[in-house]
Amino acid sequence: MYVAGMSFWSPVALNLVVDFYILTLPIPVIWGLRMPAKRRLAVLAIFSSGFTAILTSAFWVLAWGKMYDHQTSPALAINTIISSMELFFAVMAVNMPAFRPL
Repeated sequence: MYVAGMSFWSPVALNLVVDFYILTLPIPVIWGLRMPAKRRLAVLAIFSSGFTAILTSAFWVLAWGKMYDHQTSPALAINTIISSMELFFAVMAVNMPAFRPL
């Protein structure tokens, strides 16, 4: 049981850590750019919109841990919904710069 739990939670935890690292990586570079502070904050807000995907992924981890009690159908249904929400937020964050001209 312990090995199965570790093989499930290890990639999930590593994915959350890597996602958070990738999100925070450009912040010092953006903050050091020579542009008005208002524009820097706008660029940081666009990059920070990817944080919603990380929050959704963390919510998925918490929901899966609480719901996994040998009822596979409801757990898989919630897993599918949360995973599609995470993908939606990630796609929205990636395409956020294209929304300005619209």
